[in-house]
Formats: sequence, structure tokens, C-alpha cells
Amino acid sequence: MTGFRVRSEIELWMSFHFNLGFCLEHRPPRQRRALMQQVAGSLGRQLPERSWTLRDAPPLPGTLAEGGVSLHAAEGGVSRVQTPVDAALKAAGLSGIRLCAPVQEELTYFDHGGGSLDLCLRFEVAGVESIPDLFAAGMAACDALRAQPDALWVSRDWDRIHDAFLRAIDETGALHDMWGILGRGGQAPGLGKTVVFSFVLRSASEGEAALHLDEADLPRLLAPLTGLDPAETVNRLAGARGVPWLFEGWNGQVALISDPAGEAWLRWLWAHAFHGWATLSAMDHFLYEEIQKLGRSGPVTAAEARAMMSAMRRIEQSAAVLGHLCQPDNVWDDANQRALHQGIFDSWATERLLAGVKEKLDFLGARSAQLAELLSGFFQDRMNVIMTVFTFVTFAGVMADVISAVDFQGALATEPLRLSLIVSGTLSVLLLGTLMAFIWQRRGIADTDPPRPRPPAAG
Repeated sequence: MTGFRVRSEIELWMSFHFNLGFCLEHRPPRQRRALMQQVAGSLGRQLPERSWTLRDAPPLPGTLAEGGVSLHAAEGGVSRVQTPVDAALKAAGLSGIRLCAPVQEELTYFDHGGGSLDLCLRFEVAGVESIPDLFAAGMAACDALRAQPDALWVSRDWDRIHDAFLRAIDETGALHDMWGILGRGGQAPGLGKTVVFSFVLRSASEGEAALHLDEADLPRLLAPLTGLDPAETVNRLAGARGVPWLFEGWNGQVALISDPAGEAWLRWLWAHAFHGWATLSAMDHFLYEEIQKLGRSGPVTAAEARAMMSAMRRIEQSAAVLGHLCQPDNVWDDANQRALHQGIFDSWATERLLAGVKEKLDFLGARSAQLAELLSGFFQDRMNVIMTVFTFVTFAGVMADVISAVDFQGALATEPLRLSLIVSGTLSVLLLGTLMAFIWQRRGIADTDPPRPRPPAAG
């Protein structure tokens, strides 16, 4: 029976997604890297308690991710998450699992305003039968951190982080208000609800104490980590260098790494798929909140209508880009790249997410068309007022000219009488015009009112 020798130390990468609500404009890879270098330098000056570095993508020729770069900020010293995580694992009572190293914390900024706070938890497992309990350990730690959000740096210092990123990206001259939030003075999405678990097992070297995993037992042991049935827990990869097998599901991903190059490849593709999906999910929630705001009472001002219409154009453009990047065949070149992304696409219900975004965009698009008509009505009303004032001023001038022509010597009417004739004549025409407008308006309403049902005949 085929088996694998793996280390008893298993890593859990736990990623809490956040979104800034703005990003860098799209630029070719070389220009983008230079801009990201400027952002890293600015963040290093504004948030010096972290070490800000760039990380280049592994070689991915022929893909949309080729030449990509991400921004990272490592935590110095002991992370504040350590205490709640230790307490949660102790309360969980998982005897076969223990933390064997301090929790490592790192902030990652990827693209499209999306980033994550990544925690690395290293567990020592007593035996192969303890592997299924890793998901329970991860959930215990995650629930504890959600209950104490101040333990997470992104939540604790969100305003500082948001403002530092805004200033740093604005200094590059390539700030993109992707959802129109900045233009309307809105609040950034911030730390979202999306949390991803990625479990990493590593091959054991010769002479190293190891766990022996039979290939036939992998679906049973790893199904709790993916959230799939054992029958659906299948290897997504076929001969990928440095990653002998990979399982992906709604709960998370599990991979065996046998080579450092394979780890760099795996982490980048996971991050690309995760951040694209999580940003699309953040957009879906943002659109949901925008629809809720439409139910408020009170009139919509012209300024609000213009801001909403401008934001819709930005949101539609962002949705089109993210929708394209979420499709594996649009991004990747070889079978293993597509298979890895396809596993996340399928197990995270991406088709349903895309459909939900489209439905909300259609609804808001219809509302935007109504706002355009409303805005046109605003302008028409203003023009009507201006033309009315101009008409009556002109009429008053004509009356003055007529009186002057008839009584050019001022013998028939004194100056006060002339003024009263001009004013009274103008007001008479104004009242007549108002009366005619009222009559036509009532006639229009009568023409458009639906016929009223007649009462049934007696008897």
C-alpha cells in the first residue's frame, strides 16, 4: 500500500480578510512593482513598528499573475493573539494536539484593495488519528479571536492602517477609488467575515521521526479539514513539483509539501484565488448594504444622485475585473494551476457568488437609471424657474416700453401709476400662467388615472 512519511509538526495558515475600499490603478507588472515599492516605503515611515517588504510571485509564464507582487508586514515579538489562542486550545481539550511554537502574525496586501492578516499556528500531533481534530483546533482559535477582535492588529489599529495605506497609495499618484467610497465620504469595508484555513503537511527526511500516512486513509483523515465527504476528498493535482497531493473544500485546503519551490508556488496560487474570491465576497456585501440604504426615508438630493451614478460606473468596472479573475481558465496556463484554482472555485460556490453580485448590480443599475431621470428632472425644474423669471422680467420690460410709447411725455400717468401698472400687469399674467399650469396638470393626472371600477348594478 502506497504511503507518505510526514512530519508530526503540521502548520495551519489562518487568514482573516480585509478590504480598504481603494487600490492602485491597473498598471503593467514593472510599473506596479515600482509603485508598490513606493507604498512599502511610505508605510514603513508611517507604521514603523512593522517591517514592510515586497514578495515577488514565483515564475508563472503565460498567466495573468506573471510578474505579480504582494506587500507584507511581519509582527515583531510575541503576537497579541497568543494568549487567546492558548486559552481556546486548552479549553477545547484536544489531547492529541498541542502548539509547538509561538503564533506568527503577518499582514499581506495583495490587490484590488484586498489583504489579509495571516496567522501561522504550528501544531504537534501525537499520531495520525489526531489529524482530523486539527479543524476543531483551528475553529477554537478562530472563535476566540472573533470574540476578542482587539487581539487582531488589523481590527485594533484599523483607522491607522487604513489612513496609512490611503496616504501611501495617494502619494504614488495612482489612487483608484474602485467602489466610489472615497468620493461619497463612505466607510471602508474593513475586516470582513471571510476566514480561510490552509493546512500544510511536510515530507519527513530520512532518519527524522515521522508519521506514516497510507494513501487509502487520506480521504477519511482529511475530510474533516476540507468539509467534504470522504468520497469527494480527492487529490486535485497530478505530478505538481513539490506538492504531491492537494485537497480543497469549503472548510479549507490541505496540502503535502515536499520541496520549498512547491511551497512558494502553492502559497502564491492559494493567495491569488483566496483574495480574488474574498474581495468579490466583500463587494457582494457592499452592494447588499447599498441596497439597504435605498430604503431610507427622505428625498434624494442632486449631489447624492450624481455621486451614486459615478460610484455605479466604478463598481461595475470592478465587478467585471473580479469576475474575470475568479474564472480559473481566464488566469492560468497549465493543468495543475487550473486544477488548484478550480477546486476553490467549485467548493466555495463561486458561481452562486457571481450570480448574487450580478443580481444586485442589475437592481442598482435600474436604480441608477431612475436617478439619472431624477437628476434630469432637477435640471429641468431649475431651467423652468430661470425661464419663468426671464419671461416675466421680459414682459415687465415690454409693458414699460408700451406705456412709454403711448405716454412718452408723462402727461397721462405719473411715475407711481406707471410702476403700479407694470407690477399689476406682470402679476396678472403670472397668476394666469399659474392657473393654466394647474389646469393642464390636473388634466394630465385625469388622463393617466386608471379607470375606477363601477359598483355592481342593483338587483
